[in-house]
This record gives sequence, structure tokens and C-alpha cells, in this order.
Amino acid sequence: TFTQPVAQRGGIALQGSFHLPASNGYRFAIIPTVAYLSAGNEFPAQGASVAFATWFPKLGVITPYTAVGPAIGFRNSNEWGYGAIVNLGAAMEIFTNITLNAEVAGIVQVNQYDNITHGVVSPSVSLGWTF
Repeated sequence: TFTQPVAQRGGIALQGSFHLPASNGYRFAIIPTVAYLSAGNEFPAQGASVAFATWFPKLGVITPYTAVGPAIGFRNSNEWGYGAIVNLGAAMEIFTNITLNAEVAGIVQVNQYDNITHGVVSPSVSLGWTF
């Protein structure tokens, strides 16, 4: 367990997007991510995932998308777990290279160390910038 107050927790993630050839209005990508959780001046937990994403053909000004993939995480040296990630969303281009996104992300996590399984659902609204 982390003993630092919530205000001292944070994290950083690095994510890439490798686009695959499009087909019949569908776009595809592989999205690897690595992440580190900070607690004070330490980084006691880290994880990684690989999502396989599909953007569907536009419905008017909306582009629906989804992504699924595995995830793995570690805390300390002997605590680890794995999971499955699912994202469902819609994007709307509001300016050239600026996109409004509405998304629901979910994960089912299996904690091997504590022998527990649980799910988390996280809705979000964000702006994206393509450069």
C-alpha cells in the first residue's frame, strides 16, 4: 500500500501510435503505452499495455472508434498483475488537427499478489491535437 497522501501521487505515461494501412474507410493502429506511478519522490509502480485500435467510417461529423488489448503492471519487486483494456469512443474534428473526443475506458485487472480481480470504468472528454 502507498502511505503518501493522495496530493503527492502522480504519474507519467509515454504512448505511441503506429498506424496500419486503412481499408474501406476503416483505420487501424497499434498503440503501445508505458506508465510510471509516482508517490512522493519514488516510482513504486509501473505498467505497460498494447492496444489494437480501429476507427470506423465517419457518421456525419463523428468518427467512432474502439481499442482493446492486454496490460501488465508491477509494484515493488514481487507484486504484479495483468488485465484487459477496452476503449469505446467518438471523435469530432472541430478545427484542422483539433479533435473533441468522448470516451469510455474500461479495464479488468487481475492482481496476482493480493489474489483479487476487479474492474474500473472511466469516462472522459478531451481535446486531441494531431501534429
